[in-house]
Amino acid sequence: ARECLKYKEVKSVDLIEIDLRVIELSKKYLPGIGGNAWSDSRLNINIKNGIDWIKNTKKNAYDVIIIDGADPIGPSKELYGSSFLKDCKRILKPGGILATQSESPESFQEIHINIIKVLREIFDFADPMYGYVSIYPSGLWSWSFASMERPNYMYPKENRVKEISENCQIWTERWQQGAFKTIPAFIERELAKT
Repeated sequence: ARECLKYKEVKSVDLIEIDLRVIELSKKYLPGIGGNAWSDSRLNINIKNGIDWIKNTKKNAYDVIIIDGADPIGPSKELYGSSFLKDCKRILKPGGILATQSESPESFQEIHINIIKVLREIFDFADPMYGYVSIYPSGLWSWSFASMERPNYMYPKENRVKEISENCQIWTERWQQGAFKTIPAFIERELAKT
């Protein structure tokens, strides 16, 4: 939410969190992570189960859905399942993009591959992007993006590239292109089996 709200053209962000205590503790003990987002009038905090939220949201409601869910085990497993992701597709506007964390391709290979396969069954396009997060298992992590009609997530808007890269520690257009192309060979082989 903090990163999205850096940009004036973002009209609103709906943050769906199942546990109010997470937000309370984040504000108290992790103030730098939330930054000014908590006081931004464009942020709408909803203490709800994300699965229920999506089911009850009207069609074509969002330009972007970002799922920063817990690992797909226990109750969070549904956030990576076909039913939930079909509802996400339903509430995306034409040209909309879905993004989700998709685990480590090394430490959680089967889960990682399954997330991509489910996204590819539902959306016209779905691709993993890779980067290093040193405190996560194996250090190699992934985020997967999906869309209909064309892979809009692959093409940053040219008029925004400079502004975005000036506000980021890692992202540049070149980094993004490379991150989508660095798919490990063993993952590419597994995905080709579909």
